[in-house]
Amino acid sequence: EDVSYVSKEDGGSLWEAYRAIKKHEHEITVAEAGKLYDRTVWDVLPFEGNCNYAPGSNAIYINAAFAKAPNYRPDMSDEELYAYMGCAIAHEISHAFDANGAKYDKDGNFINWWTDEDYAAFNAKNEKLAAYFNAMHPWEGQDLNGEAVIGEACADMAALKCMLRIAAGKPDFDYDRFFRAFADRTGFLRDHRRRQYVSCTRRQGCDLVKNSIIFGGINNEKNLMHAAGCSDAGISRFHRFCGRIRRSL
Repeated sequence: EDVSYVSKEDGGSLWEAYRAIKKHEHEITVAEAGKLYDRTVWDVLPFEGNCNYAPGSNAIYINAAFAKAPNYRPDMSDEELYAYMGCAIAHEISHAFDANGAKYDKDGNFINWWTDEDYAAFNAKNEKLAAYFNAMHPWEGQDLNGEAVIGEACADMAALKCMLRIAAGKPDFDYDRFFRAFADRTGFLRDHRRRQYVSCTRRQGCDLVKNSIIFGGINNEKNLMHAAGCSDAGISRFHRFCGRIRRSL
């Protein structure tokens, strides 16, 4: 690509090189504005430790750098594999059916492909999900913005449902091991992530909000409660309580 910056040997810095590259990328984006979307272009970098869903091409990207420890190891148990890579892949697929992804058809076109009845029912469920998170208070004096988080919440909850549905067909599946791996993936059981969590919470609450989204969506999972030693009677009482809360929203 035709991008120019001064090398380190000639007195340039990493920051200047980064800015030059970003400027060049921006110029390419501006030049492509108004043109048909090229679905053959790889929009992400394989060495970035991330994965994402691209609605314009209706595709998910699982970068090579993401598919390494701790997200993937050859010696992982099924429970760990489902909690790490399984949930990550299912999360990105589920974004195709969140409040934003649902606006694109199977070819990535921004058109309404729903029937009026189905789309109304879909939006009603999203409104309930938003109301559920609106009632949360991640820190004193601050509410969650349910409308802003329903995309991630939908993907997190759908991913967990997918993995638990697969797990239900596996004899002797260790739910305790699965949920511990799931918690580790989200950072609750890693010392360095826990320190980051506390630090970030003090600054702006970002991890606290994210973890409210994740765990707010799984706190009534029956398998999680069984793994934590809850009785069926206790789970039933909890579900009745949650039902009263939901009906009051």
